Amino acid sequence: MVNVKVSIPYGSTHLTVSFPDNISVKLLIPRDVPGLRDPRVRIREALKKPIGSKPLSEIISSRDIRKAVIIISDLTRPVPDNIILPEILRELNSSGIGKDKITIVVATGAHTPPSFEEIKNRIGEEVVRNVSKIEIHNAKDKSNLIYIGETSFGNKIYINKTVFEADLKIATGCIRPHIIAGYSGGRKIILPGVAGEETISYNHFKFLTHPKVRPGEIEENPISKDMEEAAKLAGLDFIVNVILNTENEVYRVVAGDPYIAWREGVRIADKIYRVSLESPVDILIVSPGEYPEDINLYQSLSKAVNPLWYVVKDGGVVILVAECRDGVGDSLMEEWLVKASSPEEVVERGLREGLKLGPHVGWFTCYRVLSRARFIVVSSIERHKIEQMLFTYASNMDEALKLALKYVKGKPEIAIVPYASKTVINVKGH
Repeated sequence: MVNVKVSIPYGSTHLTVSFPDNISVKLLIPRDVPGLRDPRVRIREALKKPIGSKPLSEIISSRDIRKAVIIISDLTRPVPDNIILPEILRELNSSGIGKDKITIVVATGAHTPPSFEEIKNRIGEEVVRNVSKIEIHNAKDKSNLIYIGETSFGNKIYINKTVFEADLKIATGCIRPHIIAGYSGGRKIILPGVAGEETISYNHFKFLTHPKVRPGEIEENPISKDMEEAAKLAGLDFIVNVILNTENEVYRVVAGDPYIAWREGVRIADKIYRVSLESPVDILIVSPGEYPEDINLYQSLSKAVNPLWYVVKDGGVVILVAECRDGVGDSLMEEWLVKASSPEEVVERGLREGLKLGPHVGWFTCYRVLSRARFIVVSSIERHKIEQMLFTYASNMDEALKLALKYVKGKPEIAIVPYASKTVINVKGH
């Protein structure tokens, strides 16, 4: 007899899984909040009455602005720049900053850079026509990086020259849980967003296993603090960040000072994204959320599996539900996983050679998940690729659940996290 059916995001659609009535199933989802009827109105209001900052018009009138940059996220973040950017451009234009002075820089961090066409489709042709240039950051291009100083954590900060040389630096973004930064948004647009590869590597790896490096933690998180110092060195002036609901609708908007406004956004986000669980479960079924959250395996591991490693018991099972329409998403991570004959080999390689951007995600999966639990993937990636990467393949949810129930003894407890990229889970004792 079946009495529980759950729908789980998968690309642009959903997959449904059914559970027998003798199994305990916990659904862990963010608080249900409504999207704004017209977010453009709230964006305009936030720009006129910013938090901890003068309005953009007053900032502009107090400076000689020859170059202005607006830094936006790449395709891996569901930021509604198509509605945010026109409002920012309207503010800039009305304050005397014409299109010839405005550049949009796409913050890619260490991700594979998107194409110009992909960015144009994301932000809209109207925005493209109203700026002088769109630059897609490349963390590996040392010719377009500039050294701006060192943080108290010992990180030498190299960032995009176009960004640093601008007289006005504005950033958009969304605030939600992040595996190592605690919460995204704000300062993160600079590091890793427009930073150099060595700077990103230092920030990501130096404190990777620190106990405060986890989703939802910012106050004692050295990675977050390092990012904040980098943003201050870069001279980030102003942010417009959104908090999204599970449907990726805009719930709230914060604008203003990159640190004060962002922290207010984190306070709001934490109230809707944080949930509690009494103890770890036998089976964890997890999805990053709808596309683009599950755009590739790299992002899906980063957003859904690695942040929630502690939610499953030792000897348990993790099932990842992620379409991954762009495949693995990082060739170097794939190479590390394919070349290894066991998770232990991946962990040993990282310790021996030092972690590298890309493989660090697969390394963490091996270190925190595969070392203590079985891992099943439901994805559009071919079976042979999944199995070459040390994971177990399942063609659908029913097959994945049958496999998981074979691995776990007795009556298992199951937790389902359908929107992992927007969920912080407090487990008692962790």
